[in-house]
Amino acid sequence: GHSFAVTFEYHSALEANSTGCTTCHGEEFDDAAAMEYIEESQAEFNAKLATLKGLLVTAGFLTESDGVVTGAGVATAADDRGAVTP
Repeated sequence: GHSFAVTFEYHSALEANSTGCTTCHGEEFDDAAAMEYIEESQAEFNAKLATLKGLLVTAGFLTESDGVVTGAGVATAADDRGAVTP
C-alpha cells in the first residue's frame, strides 16, 4: 500500500524517505529530489484545498472562519464537531 510517511526528522532536520517514493512511483529519487517533489506536491495540494474552501464558503457550506453551517444556519466550530486540525 501507499505510505504517506515520506519524511522523518533526523538530528533536528527534516529528511525524505526516498525509498518509499521509488517503490510507489517507479522513479529513482535521491533525497534532495524527493524533498523537492514532496514540497511541490504539498504546495499544489494546499492551493487546491484553498480553492475548495473558497467554493464551499461561496456555496454556504462553510463560514470564512472554518465553521460548518448547519441546517439551521448556525455556524459550528471545527473543534465542536470533533474535527482533527493541524
